Amino acid sequence: MLEKLGYISVLSQVIMCSEGGFMQYKDHEGNTYLYMKDMCEHWNIEPETYSRRVKVYGWSVEQALTAPVKPNGGIRCRDHKGRFFRTETKMCRYWQIERKTFKYRMKHGWTLEQALTTPAGMKPSESLSHILDLG
Repeated sequence: MLEKLGYISVLSQVIMCSEGGFMQYKDHEGNTYLYMKDMCEHWNIEPETYSRRVKVYGWSVEQALTAPVKPNGGIRCRDHKGRFFRTETKMCRYWQIERKTFKYRMKHGWTLEQALTTPAGMKPSESLSHILDLG
């Protein structure tokens, strides 16, 4: 029946209530919620993170709700030019640098600008963007 309504069967926590036919979300402990956002709020996780874990990664409801979120999950951050980003991951995507590369560079004393603008495999002194900024 859920497939006919356009819901993916992988969302096994979605149940139909016999009275009134409205949908509810059920967590791994058996608690029911009228909205997914309420269930996610109870477990302190962003609905987008929960949905991605279940739909894309195929995680169980329990795993999706209880697994720790990566550091800086959803915490706003700012780049060296003052632009705000919702997460470090989004900032790194904007600057076309892998997040793990960015984290390594910051841990090893690179400036924020160097970490974001130096192409992968190069040292800050070799970066063309830094040479152009010296002029």
